[in-house]
Amino acid sequence: MEEIRRSLLSKKDDPKAFFDELHEFWWGEYQAETKTLPALILSLNDEANINLCLMASLAVEEGFSPFNVTHIFENVLPEMSLNVHSVMGLIRSLNTSMQGDMAAYTQFAPFRGLVSKQPGFARDLLNSLIDEGEPYTTDYIANLYRDFAKGQEHEIQSELSGLIGHSSENVLMAVADALGGLDYGSNDNRELVVKSIELLEELENKGSDKVTRIVVHAYKSLAPYCNSLIERLIQLSTRKSPEIQYAISDILFRLEPAEQEEVWARKMLLNLTEVSPDHKGIVDHLDWVLHRLITKNGNFALVEQFLTLWILRDEYIPRKYKIGDLFNSTIPDIIQNREEFEGMLTRLLNHDDWKMHETAAEILSYCYVHKIQGIKLDRHELKKMSHSDCLYVCRKILGYVINPDQLCSLCFSILDKSPQDKKIKGLVYSVFKNHIGENYPGKVIDFMKDISTHTKSKHRKLLVGQLVRDIEADENVRNGLPPLKEMNPARQKYQRIMYEKQVKMSQEMEHAQKDSIISQLATKIYLKHGTGSFHLAGDQYSEVSKLGAYSTYMELPKSEVMHPVEAAMERFGFRIAKRGNE
Repeated sequence: MEEIRRSLLSKKDDPKAFFDELHEFWWGEYQAETKTLPALILSLNDEANINLCLMASLAVEEGFSPFNVTHIFENVLPEMSLNVHSVMGLIRSLNTSMQGDMAAYTQFAPFRGLVSKQPGFARDLLNSLIDEGEPYTTDYIANLYRDFAKGQEHEIQSELSGLIGHSSENVLMAVADALGGLDYGSNDNRELVVKSIELLEELENKGSDKVTRIVVHAYKSLAPYCNSLIERLIQLSTRKSPEIQYAISDILFRLEPAEQEEVWARKMLLNLTEVSPDHKGIVDHLDWVLHRLITKNGNFALVEQFLTLWILRDEYIPRKYKIGDLFNSTIPDIIQNREEFEGMLTRLLNHDDWKMHETAAEILSYCYVHKIQGIKLDRHELKKMSHSDCLYVCRKILGYVINPDQLCSLCFSILDKSPQDKKIKGLVYSVFKNHIGENYPGKVIDFMKDISTHTKSKHRKLLVGQLVRDIEADENVRNGLPPLKEMNPARQKYQRIMYEKQVKMSQEMEHAQKDSIISQLATKIYLKHGTGSFHLAGDQYSEVSKLGAYSTYMELPKSEVMHPVEAAMERFGFRIAKRGNE
């Protein structure tokens, strides 16, 4: 150890190099499971009079990892001779550099045990942090109060009460956090509950959303000792404040699966359908909650209820936000359960709001990209629908769905309502003969022949046979039509037309791509972010993996080639069609 000590002393004027070598020593000890590092640190800090807290702050500012600082100082910092000013500098550096990181909670690890081993210094540090009142002090004030409160809950609650009138919002947040962290479980401390609730209500009434966010968490901690706090949390979940909504979503995020089924949890979840799609942190929490409702509880009904309310509100615009991007864990979970997915899809298509139809189209596009085939309408939902409803659903499918495989499987599944019903058979025949068969004759014929091979229903076989004969007859007529030479322009005129088209196309391509049929057919998939990636395994770096191209293609509807304007108008007509218009 003497050798490493001399080496470190030679680097005391270079904080970054000093801590790089100290961390390398820590890593070696960690692997060897030896524990000589604390003695080395105490020797450097106390005997060699090196202010390691100050040096650590400087090293972090120069680029040294703050997480490595916490590793080095863990279990040893409470033993060191400390200076309030330098410790506060270290706290500021750690908090600033770890801001927003999921592992930011590790910054408190080195200070664990400080109150028990150096209570006098810990009290001086706490007072200095309160006087400072900056954002970085909040969590440290709360943690120190929680440590001081062990066995002294009444005294600490009284001290926290004296800080209610503090001018710093950050200190008030720390007070709320500390009140929520007191031990109310023992019989001697039950009387603290009423007083703490009064203090928290006083903090809530100050009108600061940031303080109320912490109060929400404190209410949840006290809820087992006061049932009325659950109703208060439900009321707070209706507030359209991102700070409060985040706190409520965080509570739901941390619930056990059984707790998620509680009536109060359901109410809070449904109240959060008003969250803005732009608040990604809250949406990510909600996505996880919905994911667990499906995978742990199998509660598809509540998930669908939430998503329906989310989609129907005014702020959600399908062309601006994608439900699959917002809830990228929940949507795949739904799709994996075919029965529940097809039921939800049928209800989306049978809804009167266009945003539900756009959402159905988006989910079907996801299915196409991930090669999920054979999607049908739900048999049980079809049984509940009238002929007018079936016609309405068919029109929405024709208006929003372009993939021929999905068109065939969805529209043909209408027969599941009643294969022998003449009106239903007539509807299916009309859809395939006049629309899908016109655009994708080859695909429809193959689909029908496959159905004929596998079905035992005579009603389906008769309908399929009739469709195949009629579509093939139409194709034979089209193929037999002679080309009209009179419609061909002169060669020079043709070249001039093509040149003008090319110039015009190159000028407007970027704008045209946004709304063109091609942009609806082609799917853009982001495989990676950035120009390339690599990874570190041991001491070896892998080769750089460059971005690659990935593309998909789809058969273009014939109407888009022959009569694109008419095809667009027909699609739009299906989209705006009202229920009951025969």
